[in-house]
Amino acid sequence: MSLFGAQVKIPDWRYAPFARQVWGMALQSTSQGDRWTAADIAIAGTAALATALLFYIDSTQPRGVIDGVGYPAVVAVTARFGRRTLLAVAALCTALIIIAHFLVPDAGISVLAELGNRAFGLASIWIIAELMRRRLAVEALNRERTRILRRNQAQDRCR
Repeated sequence: MSLFGAQVKIPDWRYAPFARQVWGMALQSTSQGDRWTAADIAIAGTAALATALLFYIDSTQPRGVIDGVGYPAVVAVTARFGRRTLLAVAALCTALIIIAHFLVPDAGISVLAELGNRAFGLASIWIIAELMRRRLAVEALNRERTRILRRNQAQDRCR
């Protein structure tokens, strides 16, 4: 097929069922196989430390200081470790935002403003989690398509 003078190949839809499987797929660490690299360990440790520090500040400082704003960054970083970890960290951060509301000192901005800030923090966490989940699915689909392409190219060379 020609599009604006360039040849365009129509995709082979025999592999379309795979696309439905990708959305439920849980990925492993970005390192080779089941082994974590030093970078994976450092990133996981930093994310855990950042989460603990955010919760400490969020629960001990007056209303309006953090109110759950930093947690979406932690969620985005944990996408490196796959879908299950991403969703688990998003759920953990959601729980920490809610728990911190009950622990925060009675000072600072109004309670209604704090609840608004926390609602925006919760929305941010789940928007980031969904975007990163979709990114993981696209990466998995691209890996599978590359595997299929390489297999087909190898079969063509053998002919």
